[in-house]
Amino acid sequence: MRRTALVLLAMWFLVLPGSAAAQSDTATVTLVHGFRGLLADVYLDGDLILEGFRPARSTDPTQLPAGEHTVEVREADAAPDSTPVVEGTLQLPSDANLSAVVHPAADGEPTISVFDNAFNAPGADTARVVVRHTAMAPAIDVTFGTTSVVTGLKPGQEGDGTVQPGADDIATVEASSSAPLLPPARINADPESVIAVYLIGSADNDSLGWLSQRLDTGEATMPVGVPTGDSGLVATAFMPWWAWAAAALALLTAAVTARAALATARAGD
Repeated sequence: MRRTALVLLAMWFLVLPGSAAAQSDTATVTLVHGFRGLLADVYLDGDLILEGFRPARSTDPTQLPAGEHTVEVREADAAPDSTPVVEGTLQLPSDANLSAVVHPAADGEPTISVFDNAFNAPGADTARVVVRHTAMAPAIDVTFGTTSVVTGLKPGQEGDGTVQPGADDIATVEASSSAPLLPPARINADPESVIAVYLIGSADNDSLGWLSQRLDTGEATMPVGVPTGDSGLVATAFMPWWAWAAAALALLTAAVTARAALATARAGD
């Protein structure tokens, strides 16, 4: 019933002159779930768009209308009018490419951070690694192989550096003491690629881990190595409401066409 209502609402938006769906201005958004232990339902502008969103997963990059949107995250199966565990306003400039990340704040409560995915492609025979600190952990230094990528990166911040392409270990230490925070994890950086890595989890309960995302191709975020806690190897995607509407409209058109063809065939009998 809920999905049917969303499809009908989306079809109404599609035919409404001047609606957001009728406009060409869009932005690309990837939702990243970096809060351990929270099985979530995600609402956009009051509509349920993602059910049972598990930690250490992401959506595929999805087109949304440019402009202001309200994002609400509730525990899975919570009532739609219940208090969200976290909510925020998402500002989407036209043609922007953003990642919105649910992760722990300094007090351990869920928060949402937004990162811009617009990075210049590295030169030939190099790759770019973007480090995003979305964990409950101290400032970090990160290396890829023997190359330093960031130093003194604090929670909520990002930094990047160019590296030699190939498969190598990403190592993470506490900036103030150089003490390792988690075991090295191997990632692959193809030539001329841009790889974002998200530090998620908490240093307090040894649940730190990495997620990676190809920013130059839009490949969905995946766990790196074997992070502890609630993680998995399958990225979860959602279909936006206008995609459901397009599918519904196609089915409706096919049904009308089939009925007309059947009526014509009967008339000719």
